[in-house]
Amino acid sequence: MSEDTDSVYYCSASLISKRGLIVLNKRPCRVSEIKEEDGKVHMIAHDILIEDKEYQNTFSSDDEVGVPVVDRKNYQLQKNYQRKNPFASI
Repeated sequence: MSEDTDSVYYCSASLISKRGLIVLNKRPCRVSEIKEEDGKVHMIAHDILIEDKEYQNTFSSDDEVGVPVVDRKNYQLQKNYQRKNPFASI
């Protein structure tokens, strides 16, 4: 994921919450754990595109961190009634 102005915006590390999204190692991740102590924020996050990939990083509480812009679209699955091609279509 490239850090274009359209796909990432920046906010203070202290504003990120658990289950929030963050960019770590140029990958979009969901934060699973946050520990704050002595002006530092330690985050553990999991990649939202690759399962079982975990990233950890420590930021100063006033550091600017990247937050990915994610659009969610829901599609309804419809049955394809052609006998030659019995696969479902979106």
